[in-house]
Amino acid sequence: MIKIPEGYKKDKNRIIPQDWDFVKIDTILEKIGKRVNVEKEELYQQIGIRSHGKGLFHKELVTGRELGNKSVFWVEKDCFIVNIVFAWEQAIGRTTEKEVGMICSHRFPMYRPKESRVDIDYLVYLFKTPYGKKVLELASPGGAGRNKTLGQKEFMNSEILIPNLIEEQKKIVEILSTWDVAIEKQDQLIEKKKEFKKGLMQRLLSGEVRFKEFKDKWLKSPINKIAKIGIGKTPDRKNNNYWGTGYKWLSIGDMRSKNILNTKEEITQLAIEECNMKIVPKGTLVMSFKLTLGKVAILDDDMYTNEAICNFDVNREVINKNYLYYYLDFIDVSKFGSRATKGITLNQETLSGIIIKYPCLEEQNKIAETLISVDKEIELLEKELEALKLQKKGLMQRLLTGEVRVKV
Repeated sequence: MIKIPEGYKKDKNRIIPQDWDFVKIDTILEKIGKRVNVEKEELYQQIGIRSHGKGLFHKELVTGRELGNKSVFWVEKDCFIVNIVFAWEQAIGRTTEKEVGMICSHRFPMYRPKESRVDIDYLVYLFKTPYGKKVLELASPGGAGRNKTLGQKEFMNSEILIPNLIEEQKKIVEILSTWDVAIEKQDQLIEKKKEFKKGLMQRLLSGEVRFKEFKDKWLKSPINKIAKIGIGKTPDRKNNNYWGTGYKWLSIGDMRSKNILNTKEEITQLAIEECNMKIVPKGTLVMSFKLTLGKVAILDDDMYTNEAICNFDVNREVINKNYLYYYLDFIDVSKFGSRATKGITLNQETLSGIIIKYPCLEEQNKIAETLISVDKEIELLEKELEALKLQKKGLMQRLLTGEVRVKV
């Protein structure tokens, strides 16, 4: 038999604080909404709600004529608001003074607290947790996407666990808000560092700013004169024997950082043999040249690539691989392409014509080292940001379940 700690009780097969209860949402919230009498010549600003608990955003101004017969409501401040189409994806938030005078779709119902029974910010934090997500999912019957719409009656009949004292709710919000502030500051630091890097790349890779020990004139060359270009291939998708566990196969979607170690998909030995696939060795610089142009990365393992990714076997006596990585990331490679049905694209011929400007190898090394150093600083800041987010997530889990109590 599970021993119930002092100050706690068992309810709905859960151990919860004595002064917390499961309450029906319709006992703590009431739906509100004042319909807009749309005037054709007036301008209106609509709001949107991002999924995954990322809150509200403001859309561009539209005329009443553009709204047509759309049913819209005036946004009121200090309300819990939800996008019923994507509630199951935690498309929730709170309205503030900033949104007063704006409008929202009938798919964004607003709810106001009854008799100060619940703090809106507490409610938003609650619905960002896995527990809150489950409540929204259970009230959203149907399939995925637009068929999985929040039932407003089901939502109001749902039960959630909250502290009875609103002062405790507010104290929990105050604690979690300090983490949000820390996360926001860290985000700002990362953005500033990225802007600094962008400016540094502009100055160093154009030759505008040079290290004082270098005076030699920069050279200019088509990329095929300083590197051998290879292009990947995609095995037949209809042949299941080509796909499965085996060898890493890189797609553009895998290129999310400078260094790539893992891929979502793998191909088999049979695919390699029958499709004449060419392996791209670890340490090779690769670039996307179709659909998404100019994504660059360096492989941290041997792998194969698809037909939209090329690879560069550089002449190490002439060009530093990391310098070339930053240079390709810096320039607009689309200007070397040609326009096709699906937009600008590159091919073997146009790839070969990409012009690279570069100083002597020693100066390239110095430029690459400088930019690598900045990248390491950004990476460290991003790791610190992830640590803050994980700490907040753990804190939310403990505070919003009553596992850890706060003094009121």
